[in-house]
Amino acid sequence: MKFTIFTALFSFMLIGCSGSSSEDKKGVEGIDDPYGINGVWTTDCFEFSENLFYIRSYEFVVDSWLGSLEKYENNSSCSESIQPKIVVSGDFYLGESTITESGVTADELDLFILNYDGEETYLIAYDLIKKDEKQFVLSDSLSFSQRPTKLNFDVIYYKQ
Repeated sequence: MKFTIFTALFSFMLIGCSGSSSEDKKGVEGIDDPYGINGVWTTDCFEFSENLFYIRSYEFVVDSWLGSLEKYENNSSCSESIQPKIVVSGDFYLGESTITESGVTADELDLFILNYDGEETYLIAYDLIKKDEKQFVLSDSLSFSQRPTKLNFDVIYYKQ
């Protein structure tokens, strides 16, 4: 079960972000936005592996998140999904800034996974995030044991 969850999460959780602040901020809708990341963030359709295309999305609100993955086979326009959307949710924490292998500064991102596609679970995933106001990227590989050290600039999440 952990391997299946890891595979699915690894498949849709490659992001990167920078510039967290411990100051309380208010988002556009007046909701606390302590990390400056509230909102919906979505990738364009991208090729994950040969003839397998994905669209990934995250929604962040205060310290909670909801992620989704849509898979498309032999369909670079991502118009007909090959299976139902996978949905994962929980809490998150943006930690200290760190220097990646390439020398870029990113923030540590801890994802506390509480629900995986309708089933209660509890896992902690370690990632990196580099963001600005309109886009972010994650690491090249989500991990349940140690923090990744590289960012994946091929998969960009855009604020909707």
